[in-house]
Amino acid sequence: MTACSHCTSIMWIEERVRNSSVGNPRFTLCCQSAQVSLPLLPPPPPYLESLLSSQYFLDKIRIYNSIFCFTTMEGRIDNSVNDGRSAYVFRISGSNHHKIGTLLPPSRFIPKFAHLYIYDTSNELLNRLNALGRSDCSYIRCDIVQGLQEMLDSVNPYVAIFRRARDMCYMIMARYWM
Repeated sequence: MTACSHCTSIMWIEERVRNSSVGNPRFTLCCQSAQVSLPLLPPPPPYLESLLSSQYFLDKIRIYNSIFCFTTMEGRIDNSVNDGRSAYVFRISGSNHHKIGTLLPPSRFIPKFAHLYIYDTSNELLNRLNALGRSDCSYIRCDIVQGLQEMLDSVNPYVAIFRRARDMCYMIMARYWM
């Protein structure tokens, strides 16, 4: 890997412009040879930044990410390219889309994805662990899940929208049951 001389994006050497050399690569995928300038990303929230120095968290980061996702990805996965002779390739045939579903889970269904921001939030931590659908969640640290949940509640605008939807659902249900 090497960095673009214009924007310092990390690039694979194979992503260089065809007529540039390996010793002096030029890239256009990142910044169109300095024609596009994007602002730097803001630093992560302090709690997340503290976790990013933990090897345990980095090893499990995909699991923690899946605990907090709003949607599920769907598409027709094409495994025909995976014949065992090379590294696994994830290829989707046709369109890729995200499925959000209903705001509240159907009866007798375990809440997952966006449901977890609205349904039974007094038991949200346990609901999140149950949504993983794994028999052994002992490697998941509840303090990290709780900390991430509190962090997202304070910084993520989409979480705030779903929390407002939760409050509106409870207000409607309270009127209905009175």
